[in-house]
Amino acid sequence: MRKFGYIFMLMAAALVLAACGSESKEDVIDSIEEKADEVEKYYMETTLDVTGFDADDNVVDESTGELHVYIDESTGESSGEMIQDSQIIEYYSTNEATYAQMDDSGWEDMAGAEEQFDQSDTEYGDVAQIIIDLKDDEDFEMEAEDDTFTFTFEGKSEDVYNALENPYSLTFTGLDVEDIEQELTITVDSETYHIEHLQAKLVAEKDGEKLEMNIDHVYEQINDIDDISIPEDVVTAVEEADEANDDIFGDDGEEESNEEEEEDETAADDGEEKTRTFRAEEPGIQATITYYYQGDNVTKQTTENVIDYEAVGLESKDEAKEMFDPESEQFQGVDGVTHEMIYEDDQATELLEVDYENLDFDEAGNLPGMMFEEGAEEYGISMEQSADMLLEQGFEEIE
Repeated sequence: MRKFGYIFMLMAAALVLAACGSESKEDVIDSIEEKADEVEKYYMETTLDVTGFDADDNVVDESTGELHVYIDESTGESSGEMIQDSQIIEYYSTNEATYAQMDDSGWEDMAGAEEQFDQSDTEYGDVAQIIIDLKDDEDFEMEAEDDTFTFTFEGKSEDVYNALENPYSLTFTGLDVEDIEQELTITVDSETYHIEHLQAKLVAEKDGEKLEMNIDHVYEQINDIDDISIPEDVVTAVEEADEANDDIFGDDGEEESNEEEEEDETAADDGEEKTRTFRAEEPGIQATITYYYQGDNVTKQTTENVIDYEAVGLESKDEAKEMFDPESEQFQGVDGVTHEMIYEDDQATELLEVDYENLDFDEAGNLPGMMFEEGAEEYGISMEQSADMLLEQGFEEIE
């Protein structure tokens, strides 16, 4: 099976909360802060639903993201599932190796792409800090129940928004923070002072349209999970896949199949370069991706994203530049990558070109929205498998 690389973009917003509990609210929060330092290992489930409504309250866009992971903060290791709508990525990331598979397509070595599976932004201590930051907020209330402390907030508060923003990079564009309705419920075990469950709902409305975000976040098995390791059958599957690739491609990375060699040589002899173009549309964004290829080998890829300011909640060209320029800056100076933002009065156009023949794969793999499979630099990018991936993600091929 030929190795292939792929680029994917996820558009998401996220948020989270935390808790505390005991006698007075202040005493409970002090205990939560103290006990947070003791938390090292746990199982965590997080679900984020984002739904957009039009002026008639019809759903115009919705997305669901989930994390089901085991985390060991003391070692930085984790394992579990990352789910975005219908796409499922299973992974193991330890100090020895990082292996992953997408939609049961087969386990692969993800060396060089470990950051894609980093869970450090939502470590327990970062979530507990939310509670600590709201300690003096009078509207952040606490009620003692049978075996839990329950913290609640309902209303509009810039302090609450700011407390939630850090762990999950919460962002509402084109809106004033004080106009966002927030509901928040956090439960804490009254014996251990550990966070058990948090639920949050944020609703923003503008010009009759509405964006609603719902978070459900559960902690279990705190300091009671096994050491994280990669199962033998996963290691074996990766080794067998690598051996199979060595059989198809020689040690020098050249394909040994006579039939495919002839196809590649034919394409090279006549110098014929072909293109395939794919397009997808989401509310406010039109994405067009074009592949340049010979045989099954992709040599270059261009992406054009046209972003309508009003449809994505931006009020002006200046606001768009403030949002997109910092990300664009990360793409500058990377060999084989050209990135440009063009700003007009009512829309922005993002232009990205990836020259695979001159690409610095290691550096490019750390850019936002870019990830490559192990062996992509050595074996090349498969046109057919790249096309299959885009079609599965909802793109349509155009002439």
